[in-house]
Amino acid sequence: MDEWGMIAPEASDEAWVAISAPPAPPVSCEALSLHSLRFDPDEPNRILATISNAGPVPARLDRVTFHWPNHPGYPQMKLDWFKLNKRTIWDGDSRRHPTEVALKGPERRRMVAPREEAVWKVKISQGPERIDQVFPIEWFGVDMAVSLGDMQCELQLPPTPPPPASCDGLTVSSLQFEEDHPDRLQATIYNGTGLPALLNRIVFQWPKSQDYPKMRLDWFKLKDKKIWNGDSKDHPADVILSSAPSKRVLFPGEQAEWEVRIKKGPKPLAEVFSPDQFAVTMYMDVAGTQCAVASKPAAPPPPAPTPTPSPTPVLEGPPVDGNPNDMSGADQICLYQADAPTNPLARIQYMQVVASDGTPQLHVALILDKSFVDNTYGANSLGYYDKRGRPKQHRFRDLVGSDHAQIYFEDANGQRVLEIKIDYISPSDAFPSGYGSLGVRGGDGSVILGDPNWILATGTSLSYNFNELGYVLTQDSPATDANYTPNPDYPDWIYDVVYEMRIDMAAFGQAGLGNIGIDHVHASPSKVGVNSLPVVPGPCVP
Repeated sequence: MDEWGMIAPEASDEAWVAISAPPAPPVSCEALSLHSLRFDPDEPNRILATISNAGPVPARLDRVTFHWPNHPGYPQMKLDWFKLNKRTIWDGDSRRHPTEVALKGPERRRMVAPREEAVWKVKISQGPERIDQVFPIEWFGVDMAVSLGDMQCELQLPPTPPPPASCDGLTVSSLQFEEDHPDRLQATIYNGTGLPALLNRIVFQWPKSQDYPKMRLDWFKLKDKKIWNGDSKDHPADVILSSAPSKRVLFPGEQAEWEVRIKKGPKPLAEVFSPDQFAVTMYMDVAGTQCAVASKPAAPPPPAPTPTPSPTPVLEGPPVDGNPNDMSGADQICLYQADAPTNPLARIQYMQVVASDGTPQLHVALILDKSFVDNTYGANSLGYYDKRGRPKQHRFRDLVGSDHAQIYFEDANGQRVLEIKIDYISPSDAFPSGYGSLGVRGGDGSVILGDPNWILATGTSLSYNFNELGYVLTQDSPATDANYTPNPDYPDWIYDVVYEMRIDMAAFGQAGLGNIGIDHVHASPSKVGVNSLPVVPGPCVP
């Protein structure tokens, strides 16, 4: 025994050393990861994600929040269950967006072992046959609350928001008689919005005939499925669709055939009528935005005046500021709703001017009618109603959010040489008020066709109110009445929505200026319940 009371080893024994166990590694949420959200390749109506646990202790899944898109074409679409490693951890029935579930099942089913990669899965039912053909995976997301010992961890795979709703990209071709079915017409609908579009209403214009007094509409079809089975002699026929939404939906990028059958009329229809005597307007819902898209009008619109340069160009011309009151003497085109050519929804004023350096230019103002949209908002909104006909507020942020004008220019040969979108108003430090129109170079503005250098200047009336007049009102516009009587505190406030621009005449080349126009008027929201309406040109009645 040695001096410390330990028994010394025999001389023949090997020396020994005491070894202690290494300290346990610290527990950290960094050991967990959530990744690889994807459609199940074998069952495309199921979505998978991978949970990796690189740490030394088991991880317990406590809560799951699943983000998934709300599709108007499939109002019954729902989540059926969640599974982890093929074991059910939630067996529910949820249509909530997003769906948040606090998991309460057996803990052993919810565990991810150390150094394990586990597969989480969700089943979606009562939706499209293949969800992966309707939605991009980026529109889905999942958040998970995970316990790692006594530590609470949050794992996230956030969704990418869908693109903003817009009617731009919805088109309906002209109507044509079907060769194989002499009593039918068809048109092609294309959804280029990037979002699903739900067809809710159809207005079909068709000619009356004394020779066929019993002629009537039999049905409408979309993608070879009946969406209305009626018996109508109305002119026009205005049909609110109530068939299954799944039959009426157009997916992003989809092109679909629409058909109408006319019975008890001539066979073939083409022996008596021409396609130009028929027209259809489709009313669609794109993520809550109401859109109206028309084919050709039922009858040719009144001939529009052909824009020509003013005989005597104006030197310099009015400023490009969004104030249309200084365009006296300008020529004018009026734009009417395609199926209601009575009151114009917009006017285009234009005049040729000459800059101080001798450059010929075109000065244009697009003025939207105050029956469609105006610069009243907040507590002083005028003429805005919800779907039930109750007054609602037009908000300043509605004007900032997505409003723009799309206008095109043709040369004298009928060739479209320039098409632009002008931003109405956006937040910007470049303006004294902090808000202003960014023209074609920002906000909702862009150059669709042509040389951006041809757009010399742009302006809008709300930008003028804020920056030229100094009326910076972001909550409530000046109070006024139905006659838009000037408010004494803001006497020069412009209530019209105006887009003004200056175009280099070089855009029209040797041919010179031909036509100026717009395909639709847009405001979000408008006063008529539809944010975009197709328009056709016509003469301006004094």
